[in-house]
Order: sequence, then C-alpha cells, then structure tokens
Amino acid sequence: MSTKRLAGLPSCLSVMLLCAMPLAARAASTGTDVDIPFQKFELDNGLTLVVHEDHKAPIVAVNVWYHVGSKNEKVGKTGFAHLFEHLMFNGSENHDDDFFKPLERLGATDLNGTTNQDRTNYFENVPSSALDTVLWLESDRMGHLLGAITQAKLDEQRGVVQNEKRQGETQPYGLVFNHIFENTFPAGHPYSWSVIGSMEDLNAASLEDVREWFRTYYGAANAVLVVAGDVDLQEVRRKVESYFGDIPSGPPVAKQRAWVAKRTGEHRQTLQDRVPQARIYKVWNVPQWGEADSDSLGMVASVLSSGKTSRLYKRLVYEDQTATDVAAFAYDGQLAGLFVIQATVRPGGDMATVEKAMDEELARFMAKGPTQTELARVKTERRAAFIRGIERIGGFGGKSDVLAQSEVFGGRPDFYKVRNARVASATAAQLQSAARTWLSDGVYVLEVHPFPQLKTVASRVDRSKLPVAGTPSRAEFPAFQTTTLSNGMKVVLAERRGLPVVNLSLLVDSGFAADALGTPGTASLAMDVLDEGTRSRSSLQISETLAGLGARLTSGADLDMAKVTLSALTENLDASLGVFADVVLNPSFPEADFARLKKERLAAIQREKVTPQTMALRVLPRLLYGEGHAYANPLTGSGTEQSVAKLTREELTRFHRTWFKPNNATLVVVGATTLEELKPRLEKLFRGWKQGEVPKKAIGTVAHRPKPTVYLVDRPGSQQSTIIAGHVAPPKANAEEVALSTMNSVLGGTFTSRVNMNLREDKHWSYGARTMLVDAVGQRPFVVFAPVQTDKTKESMVEVLKELRGIAGNSPVTADELAKAQASQTLSLSGRWETIAAVSASVEELVRYALPQDHFTTLADRIRALTLANVAQVAKETVRPGNIVWVVVGDRARIEAGIRELNLGELRLLDADGMPLEVQAASR
Repeated sequence: MSTKRLAGLPSCLSVMLLCAMPLAARAASTGTDVDIPFQKFELDNGLTLVVHEDHKAPIVAVNVWYHVGSKNEKVGKTGFAHLFEHLMFNGSENHDDDFFKPLERLGATDLNGTTNQDRTNYFENVPSSALDTVLWLESDRMGHLLGAITQAKLDEQRGVVQNEKRQGETQPYGLVFNHIFENTFPAGHPYSWSVIGSMEDLNAASLEDVREWFRTYYGAANAVLVVAGDVDLQEVRRKVESYFGDIPSGPPVAKQRAWVAKRTGEHRQTLQDRVPQARIYKVWNVPQWGEADSDSLGMVASVLSSGKTSRLYKRLVYEDQTATDVAAFAYDGQLAGLFVIQATVRPGGDMATVEKAMDEELARFMAKGPTQTELARVKTERRAAFIRGIERIGGFGGKSDVLAQSEVFGGRPDFYKVRNARVASATAAQLQSAARTWLSDGVYVLEVHPFPQLKTVASRVDRSKLPVAGTPSRAEFPAFQTTTLSNGMKVVLAERRGLPVVNLSLLVDSGFAADALGTPGTASLAMDVLDEGTRSRSSLQISETLAGLGARLTSGADLDMAKVTLSALTENLDASLGVFADVVLNPSFPEADFARLKKERLAAIQREKVTPQTMALRVLPRLLYGEGHAYANPLTGSGTEQSVAKLTREELTRFHRTWFKPNNATLVVVGATTLEELKPRLEKLFRGWKQGEVPKKAIGTVAHRPKPTVYLVDRPGSQQSTIIAGHVAPPKANAEEVALSTMNSVLGGTFTSRVNMNLREDKHWSYGARTMLVDAVGQRPFVVFAPVQTDKTKESMVEVLKELRGIAGNSPVTADELAKAQASQTLSLSGRWETIAAVSASVEELVRYALPQDHFTTLADRIRALTLANVAQVAKETVRPGNIVWVVVGDRARIEAGIRELNLGELRLLDADGMPLEVQAASR
C-alpha cells in the first residue's frame, strides 16, 4: 500500500525490494559508533516487544512486523499475504471502520503497511499522547479481526489489489521483476512467484482462505512490535501487556531454511514492452540476508553503479554514452538473494554494445577488485546513508524499521551492528572474492525491447462466407517394388529420396492373436524382451552400438503382427542392418531382463485393471468373440495376471522359434535405397534363416450376439463412467471398406461427428466421445467409446443408442455429411505420406490386410464415387443396435439402478478380469 517506488517496478514490488534491501545497501557502515539503545521484552503469549526512547520530538513510531510473506503461500494460492495486508486496514471487531480514519485525525504520518516475500509490516508515527489509541487499534486487529472480515470486504480489497497489480504491470518495465523471479528461482521455490500473486489465484481466494491465513500467521508469537520515540520504556511495557497480553499466541509456524538456488550457465529471455528504450537486466542468485557475502555484494553494487564516478555509470553513461542510466543492487531476502545489474540503452543504441561494456567492467572488477579509493567511498556513502536514515524514528530505514528487521531476520534487535561492522572492516579482497564466487556463472539475462509501432490496413476481405478452396493437387502414393529372398521372405521397397535415411519394418504374422495357441500375454512380452540381448550382444551393447550409428531399433506386437523396426542413416546402413538381423535371428531373451520386464508387465496389468478405458478393453474381446477365438484375449495384449505370472523364458523362446520364419514374414523398406542395393545385403544377412511350418491362428467367423447385453464393471468412487458399446464388423479387407469408414467418420470418427457433437458439444456430458473400427485381419470390433460424467450415465447410453439406431435406420447419412466426409478424407491424403514413417505405415497396411496394390492410388476416386445409397446400405448392414454388447465401467452404487431402468438387456456384473460376480439381481 506504500507509494514509495523504485524505477520500473510495480508499487508492491518496489516496496518489497526497498524494505528487504540490506540495511548496509541503504546505509553506510558505522562500526560501533552509532547505536540505537533498546530494551527487548517477550510477553507470556510470545509477542516480542522492542522499545527505544528518543525524546527529540514529541512523537512515537509503532511498527508491527508479522513474520509471514508470500514465501508462506502455496502454488495456486498466491497473493494471499499481500491481500491480507489490505484487509487489515478495513476494520476490526471493535472498530469496524477504516483504520486510517482515526489515525489521520490524530495527525499520523508514515502510515502504511507493506508485504514482501518474508514479512508483512504495519507502521505509523503519531503524537506521543496518542500511543494508547494506536496500541488499542493494533491490538484489536491482531487479536480481534476474524469477526470483521466479510465477503463484501474481501471482494472490495480483492478488486483494489487487482487494480494495484494492473497499475504496476502497466508501468514501463512493469512486468520485468515477475519474469526475473519466475526464471531465477526453480518451480516450487517460495520466491518463484510474485508477491502480488496471479489474477487467477486472487479471484479464487475465499473467505475461509483468508480467515485461515489470519489464524495461522497472525498470532502474537509470530509478531514483533517495536515502539520508538518520546516514550517511557516501562510505561510502554505496561501498556503493551495490557493491550496485547490476552491475544492468543497462534499455532506453531513452520520455518523455511535458506535456499539460494545458485544456477550455472546462461539463461536468456527476451521481453517486448511498450517502452521507448531497450533495457537489459543481468541477474545472479546470491546468498540471503545476514550472510557476509551478501553484505560484500551490496558494496560491490555500489562500486559498480553508485554515483557518477562508479564504474558502470562512468563507462556507459558518461564516457561511451551508450546508456542513459545504469544501476546495480543486491536484493537479499531471508531465504535467498539476487544481484542485479540493469542498463537502459540510449535511443537508437545497440544493446549488444551496452552488454559488452557491462561484462567488461564486471570482469575487470573480478580480476583486480576495487581500488582503495572506491572502497573508502562506498564505506563512507553507506555510513552516511545509515546515519541519515536513523535520524527518523519511523518509516523505511528509520530506527523502528532497523530494530524490527534485525530482530525478525537476525534474531536480535542490534543485528544491524554486525552488518555495519562488516562494511566498516571490509577489504578489497573480500569484495573481489564475493564477486568471483557469485557473479562468475549462472547469469539470467533479460532483454526488454520496445514493442514496435504496428498498425493495421484497411481490409477488403469478404468475411460473410468462407473462400472456396482451389483445386487440390492429386495425392500420389509412392511406387513400390516387391521381391522374395531365397529363404522365402518377402520384401516390399518404396524408394524415397530427400533424406539419407532408410526405415525397415519386419512384419511377422503372429501378434496377440497367436496367444490363443499358448499363454495370454506371450506375444507382447516376447517382443518386449526381444531387443534386450542376443547371443553376441548385451542389451547395453545393442543400445550403445545403435546410438553410435545414429540408428533406432524397436520391437513390439499388436493384434495380428509382431514387428521389429529399424531406422538407419544411409552411411551407416550396413552396420545398422547387422544389429537388426542379429536381434531378429539371435535373441537370447536374457533371464534377468525377462524377470525385470515380467515384473513391469504385471504392474502394467494392475494399472490396466484400475484405468477405466483399459478395464473395458480387457473385458470386451471375450464378450464379442467367445472363448478360444484368437481375438478373445484382452485387447491390450498384456494377458492376465495369472497367465503372465506363469510365463517362463522358455515360452518366449518358443514363440520366437514358432512364428519367426522367413516364409511367415515380410520386410517393408522405405527410404534412400534401391532394391538392387539392398537385396544382396539382405540375402547375406538372412541366408541362414530357414523356412518352416507355422501354426494357423484361430481367426474364425463369429455370429453377432442374439440380443443386447449390459456388463457392468464396478469402479467405486469413479467420477466418470466409461461406456463402450460394440459388436463385430467386417474385416479391414472387405469390398465395402470405403463406404464403411466414411459412415464411421460421420457417426463418430471425427470431432464434428454425430456422437461427439451430441455428448460433448450439445450435452456437455463428456470431454470427447467417438466410434471406431479396430482394424484386424478377421472380423474386427466396431466400438462406441464414451467417457461421461457419472450422473449422466443412463442418459448417455440412451443418446448412444439413439445415434446408432439413427444412422442405421431413420436418420441416415445426409448429403451434407457425405460431402464433408468425402472432402475431408480425400483432401487429407495430400499430407498423409509426407514422411518416410507415414509411407511405411501405409505399405505395412497393404501387407497386413492383403489389400490390392492399387488400394491407395485409387482410394480418392473410390471415396468420391460413394453415393448416399452406398453409405446407407453399409450402415444398415454393419451397425446393429439389436446385437450390442455394452460394457460400462463406473461406480456401481451410483449407476446400476439407472442402467437397469433402461431395460436394454440382461445386466451382468463382472470383476476387473471380466469374470462374473455371483450376485443375484434380485438383491439389488
């Protein structure tokens, strides 16, 4: 609330820096010849009282320091300390009126309150005859404030503080120190946010929040009261005991330790502001208040910038005339400090030139230290400033301020003598050492540049309608070649020049579907362990070799395939291929890595069983396909806890021996190579890989469920219900795939699809809902996925069913919907094959699903040829509301009754493994 300002700072921050600046930075060293006599008392409730008698004028200064500031706030609740300071002036329980009114009538001067990171203080000077009035008022707001804090007062002062924030940040360079504190202290450091707080946090402050702040920090034991002036010491003590003695001490307050957060290297940031001149700030993290180096650095700042003969002023402003002003100062808080050098570049000047001169002068100081003349000057300046400051009993730098700061931060009212003595006895070597220690590294540089004078021009654009897009270029799918190695492995190569990179993907026909012939989870875990070691290389050796070659190798599995990929630089292709072939042909499945990854897999399954979406995806496949089908295991491929727990390393090696056959694999290659260059290399590397018989996966055709069934998986306390509604649909390779994917796009495949617009944009019940066709070699799942708020579970199921019935019956795809889907699908092809990885994915799609070789070259024409009748027919044949399997994961206690009311079909209860719960429906 003070009006005192430092140039370029918001008012609250100006006060914060001025109040917290080391006394030695504002005052000269005094040695032992300047004394502020005092007596210190501690009341039974913990209140510390410091009294100083000064009878030169019939006035008294009362200064109350509460040991709380913005450092005591929490992330998300910033600005509370300063906001509460404002509330302290709005009246107490026994004086429910503005605090200023009675004091102004008494002729009070130096009347204010300020907040910084470490403390909040309230002070005033009044005629000695008014001491009782002031003590009554201060004690009333310390001990009797809660009942006077109202929502109206909070809202009023919240607005005042927000306008103070706006006023400060609107000033030239007004945002600078927000950036400095945010960037010089790490996230979570108590100094990393501004004292005034954020608008969002101030808006969120509740009446209970501010009351709790008072209860926590405004107890008597967390306060220091200084009374200085024309008073009698013992009389003051009696009055204070009378007015303050009944105030509770308050709870214990956690004390934070020093956290300097010294940094290394340089961090540079640029800020634009509406200022006429550029300015540069260089900032270092330095020790906290009370440390010897902190006092030395304050003197270093004076040598550099105090007065016309100081080094930076003389060089930049007087001689070079590259800057119009320059300043250096050491701000020291209780936990940490900052050393700041700032210079304002002359209009039209060059910031780099100014910074170079700043760096040169600082380097010169660190190399040789201050001269004896400079040292003597700084000592004298600071001594004189201190003496002039303590001529007053109140205000910043006055006696009551000095005593209060020394007691709160130094633990004794005369700690100022320690600091002043350090200044008086300081040597050139001490200043040089402090500068070298703290200013040689870890600088944060903030450049503030004038925001340019920009302007608009008159527009003739017609904004009544969107412009019609031009005719797009035809998307061309890259040509590819195929061949077969002598061992029977197929190779598909798409040449792609431009980057010296070659990507290879080995597709082995197996995947999660192969687990139906073995133990669930085998394929996924085997492919995870595959690249952990070979007969000749350990996992770390593989990783180190690939890193040295600039190559990447991965292995994994999905529903129908196991896959090993390599991305290599062309100059290192041979060596990279050698590692690739070794991993494919000679995996050792190391016992230690198998055990480690098995533990990780069991932990992952446990996470899947508590994550709503994966809980449903683990359960759904068995309900769609039935026991024994290749797709009946959890769709995540992870298996079950029981199956993975039983898995052995031998089962992984058996998976590899069984499925990894050249006649069961296809190698997709995309990049800067040719078949003529690559095939001989592949023949050499894979010539020892022998063909063999491969089991046939149990991918049979299943019938739709005869009637809808609802499966409920309980997730107690869930804030959302995850609704999945699905049934089987035709495989990826089907004659009507283009019409089917287009229908799905309209129904739930895009943001503006029917399902999402209904549940998200219209009803606001979901963050996002969609439909999908999970691509597969066999019949694939067609699924509606809708996470919704718990209390709208029943209603959302009604809407999902309405959309399914609509698109398959009485609300078929419209001409506008079809045109939009056609345009989106065809025009997006232009960017679909931008990267090598994207081309590889499309070629792999051809291989996986045995699609025609011209699938992508004719795709756009086939999409454009679709008619409403095509899409309506495929919707009617594919979308089957009468055969839906519903899986709902949510809080059973809150949603079961509503779901039963819908009577969508038999409701069955499942556990997280998809096993039925033996609970009678009648019991509910």
